[in-house]
Amino acid sequence: MKKVCFLILCCFSLVERGYADYFGSYEGCANCFGFESVLTFDVGGGYRSDNLNWKRFPSETSEISEKWENIGMGVVETNASFLACEHYLFRADFDSGWFEKSGKQTYTTYSDNVLTEELKARTRGQVYDVSGGIGYQFNIPCYRTSIAPLVGYSYNYQRFKNSQYVNQLTDPEVTTTSHNRYKYRWNGPWLGLDLVTQPYCDLLIFFDYAFHWSTLNADIHENFVEGQEPAKVKLDNCYGNEYTVGSSYVFCDEWFLGLKFNYKQFWGNKGHYRVEDQETKIAVRDLNWETYSITLDVGYNF
Repeated sequence: MKKVCFLILCCFSLVERGYADYFGSYEGCANCFGFESVLTFDVGGGYRSDNLNWKRFPSETSEISEKWENIGMGVVETNASFLACEHYLFRADFDSGWFEKSGKQTYTTYSDNVLTEELKARTRGQVYDVSGGIGYQFNIPCYRTSIAPLVGYSYNYQRFKNSQYVNQLTDPEVTTTSHNRYKYRWNGPWLGLDLVTQPYCDLLIFFDYAFHWSTLNADIHENFVEGQEPAKVKLDNCYGNEYTVGSSYVFCDEWFLGLKFNYKQFWGNKGHYRVEDQETKIAVRDLNWETYSITLDVGYNF
């Protein structure tokens, strides 16, 4: 694996040097696109929406489905990147959001493929994400473009609280109270690629992609039945795709405005649900989490 990575880096370096030799030197080819070492920092906010669902199977003839849909919220974020020696790229990102009575949770049970219960409730809670990565940036000045393979690690957190449920199979006008709490934690490494191009001196456009290997750990505190014990959910082999596209515009000296769209989708299909202090494990399947956000940032190039 190390030999393959070394060969890939060598190939990129040769291509980069070939462009420079053919089109001219860095200085004479694209004066307004600098590759000098720089620290970039920005803060901002916007809108985010989450969807999450999974199933567990207490027996061969029964199924319980948990689903959260259209969890919309305001989100704040901060991002930093540092380019050292014109090539070595370091990046860190953080965002957080809060919501109150947003979207809905749907809790359904099946027996012998027949729907026996369908409960719905509005949701409140919090989310946050932390991610960091390092990479090597290949510069192509004549095209005002850079490409950077990166490796990193991410941690994603979701906390949902639900209490007032409506049973869709009986009387939708009657609510029942069940104080339920859910905490989901996704963590693991990722491998990505950053592509940046600068069509004008003051305008920058970027596209980022990352593939994630993740583990899900969840704490489930449900009280649909009196005396129901807390439980844990674990899926070791989860995967995810993450896409980010955006642009930034320098409006005053080194100050810039940025607009960004981010989309993530994580999935897993083999895990277990286990009540605390018990050895019995229940199969968990069809896990899927997707989220997107649109943010506006303001930042400075140091």
